[in-house]
Amino acid sequence: MHDVGSRHLYREINTTGLQARRFCLTIISKNLSGVSAYAEHVRSFSYHGSGFFDVCLTYPLVCDALAAMSRLRMVSLSIPEGNGDFFLDLMNKKHIFRKHVNVTSLMRLSTPPSPKLFSRVTLPMLENLEIGGDLSILRIAQHRKIRRVTFTEELFNGDLGKVIQILGNFDATGSVNTILRTLSVRIGSGSIHETFSQFLLLSDAFPGLESLSYGSPHLNALVCHLSRSSTKTYHC
Repeated sequence: MHDVGSRHLYREINTTGLQARRFCLTIISKNLSGVSAYAEHVRSFSYHGSGFFDVCLTYPLVCDALAAMSRLRMVSLSIPEGNGDFFLDLMNKKHIFRKHVNVTSLMRLSTPPSPKLFSRVTLPMLENLEIGGDLSILRIAQHRKIRRVTFTEELFNGDLGKVIQILGNFDATGSVNTILRTLSVRIGSGSIHETFSQFLLLSDAFPGLESLSYGSPHLNALVCHLSRSSTKTYHC
């Protein structure tokens, strides 16, 4: 009965602070002991970081727990500006970031590479992201088949360019990201001209985009659906 209940209890997790540390410790300890793979039950994980204790105590545990969630489909992360580099380093050590691998170079190695080098064993089913705070965390989306991205906080001057730079090129060969289907953003400033210029930039960067939710000071609420035709139109 406990195993059946745990599948529902751990399916969707929304946590922060001390509660996050306790949850992640449970996931890590059970995963190491092999008694019950609670990590495999988690489909959606939301974490909001803040404060000194999170940096020192919670971030390492969150990354350890994330790396164990093999069936995770949605991640929501809010990491304050200034803490992003530290969190990125922790995620990198846990092979959460996917990297372009040159197969020819691997063939020249004298010893077989670690399977984690390919990062297929880490978050293989991830397809939905929500990002708040430090935009560098968006790197978790690179080389993955992410279909939906939501920004939970306003973006400002230059931020949209970072988003396109990180998400726009699907791999190291420069291939365009045709996988992203839904994007939700809020822009904190800019003229009407800049707003519609941004529409065009997003359309070119993500040709597979079907739904764009875009908020700005000039538009209280706007949802655009882009047609699949070569000449894209906005229905607002």
